[in-house]
Amino acid sequence: MKGKIKVDFLPKGWIHSHEEDSETEMVLRPPDYAFPRARGRNEYLLEENGTLVAQVPGPADRPVTVTGKWRVSQDGGLEFSFPDKESRHFVIASLSKDRLVLRKTASKK
Repeated sequence: MKGKIKVDFLPKGWIHSHEEDSETEMVLRPPDYAFPRARGRNEYLLEENGTLVAQVPGPADRPVTVTGKWRVSQDGGLEFSFPDKESRHFVIASLSKDRLVLRKTASKK
C-alpha cells in the first residue's frame, strides 16, 4: 500500500470474503458486511493491544479459536503470528473502513 497506512482502521473484526479473492490477494470485510452464504469463513479480531483472535472452520464445520499476535511490520505489511506456527506476512494492498485487501507473501518462522 502506498503512503501512510491508516492503522486506526485495522483494530476490529475482519472476516474473509473469499468470493472477492484473487490468486494473489485475500479480501477481508467487517462482520456487518452482507456476505453470501458460505459453509465457513475465517474470522480475525485484531485488538488494539496487538492480540489476534482467529476463528477458523474446524472439524464438522465447528469453529476453532486460536489466539496470537498481529502487528504492522517495518515495511508497512501486516504480520500474524500464532504459537508453534509460522508467522504470516501480508502486504497491505488497500485498506478502508469496510475493506482490507492483503497481498499474500511467503510465511516466516
